[in-house]
Amino acid sequence: TANTVYTSGAYRCVYNGTGTSVTVTGLSGATNYKIYVLEYNGVKGLSDENYNTTSPAIATQTTQSPRLTVTGTVTSFSTSYFAPSTAQSITVSGSNLNGNVTVSAPSRYEVSLYADNYFSGSVLLYALPDTVTPTVVYVRLKAGNADGSYNDSVTVSTTGLPTQKIPLYGIVVTPTIATPNPSSLYGSS
Repeated sequence: TANTVYTSGAYRCVYNGTGTSVTVTGLSGATNYKIYVLEYNGVKGLSDENYNTTSPAIATQTTQSPRLTVTGTVTSFSTSYFAPSTAQSITVSGSNLNGNVTVSAPSRYEVSLYADNYFSGSVLLYALPDTVTPTVVYVRLKAGNADGSYNDSVTVSTTGLPTQKIPLYGIVVTPTIATPNPSSLYGSS
């Protein structure tokens, strides 16, 4: 994000000093920016006292488009009423993002950044400053679902890009426990 030293219309002075470089973050993706490098003299803070002493160096820089990538596929989940399914994973990454990334599970599923615990309805991946490094996200079918099929999608979303959906297919089957016939245990008389 530009530390604006001086603003005039669409122009922003983002660095005022004696260094030889400056990093500017928080720019919008796929946008052309004109960059001016100039030298001036005068009293700091008084724009009417600052004069160019050389012709400005001018360049145009196009920022990269935001990119959100989801890799990996999940196969069918299966479990019983009493336990969650085995977790499966996808990998999420992004660059030139305009915000954090949210991975959300539908109501019968849950997600986590850990393979064996801390599962919940969603996880937040922080874009620092505009990048999410490849991050493994685990998905599983929750415990406590009634017998049946649960087909839905995990969603991966961030500001300014279409939401990506990863299809999920799950089934819950609770095994039946046979009740023995008492006469077969003790025999008949």
